[in-house]
Amino acid sequence: MDSIETGSLKVFDSINKRMKSLEAERDAADDKLKAIDFEIAEIEKDRLSSEIMSQSYKAFRDIINKAKPDKLKELLYRIVEVVEWHQNKEDNSVGHCKI
Repeated sequence: MDSIETGSLKVFDSINKRMKSLEAERDAADDKLKAIDFEIAEIEKDRLSSEIMSQSYKAFRDIINKAKPDKLKELLYRIVEVVEWHQNKEDNSVGHCKI
């Protein structure tokens, strides 16, 4: 009788250890899923930001193309905040700008 009880205690002990091990694995998997969900949310946010910027550039191009030449200068002052002029070192009359 004692050996049966001792044997069954060992079985329960083994099952208990296995349950704890599986619970720890489940917790680790849950943590990984939370991290993945966070990364997905960040990627989605970046995608939406990129999409909005793309639409803004398309709208800007349409506005510039439809603007009358005499109103274009006035329009650019309202849309463009900064223009950087980069002069050519060899020829002062040549360069490029960044908007």
